[in-house]
Amino acid sequence: MLAICEISEVYRALTEIHSTLKSRCIVLAVPCVHAALANSNEVDGVKKSYLIEEVIDGKFIKYINNDSPELLPMENLDQERRAKFLAFAQHVQYFKTESVFISDLQGGDTLLTDPQITTDPSITKGQIFASGNLPSAFTNFKRLHTCNYFCKWYKLHSLSLSSSDSESHSNQPLFVGSVDSPDKIA
Repeated sequence: MLAICEISEVYRALTEIHSTLKSRCIVLAVPCVHAALANSNEVDGVKKSYLIEEVIDGKFIKYINNDSPELLPMENLDQERRAKFLAFAQHVQYFKTESVFISDLQGGDTLLTDPQITTDPSITKGQIFASGNLPSAFTNFKRLHTCNYFCKWYKLHSLSLSSSDSESHSNQPLFVGSVDSPDKIA
């Protein structure tokens, strides 16, 4: 559920900036699957729980691991474009929250499943969001994230050039300057 809320924040930020633009960059829709928890009746003193998800059509694709924001190799341009949009979404989440972003992005062409919430290790003691929440993934994000054409088109603050680690950037605008037309971005 938190993953859905985090990706919603990205779309909310894009809606805000789109209201001021003459031209728009294509925004990819990448929703998470709908899921439910099913509990069985007790049999021989054992009660089981099952996670049920909607069917993901097509080939399973791992876009970004939970240990690094670096994109995994893709088989075609559509998958690469989707992976770059997801990396852009991580940049927006990292910048806006200063404490959390979605990682372990995987699924099909139209749906994501089983994302990992990656958090700043300083905000909690012990494990939160299971063992896939790797502290190194958060602390290395600024160094390993590579801005792509989505980041450039929307003129996001560069993470490597943003204020020092000890300073908050929550009062800084996410988008800097005016946005160029998409044909000016390489």
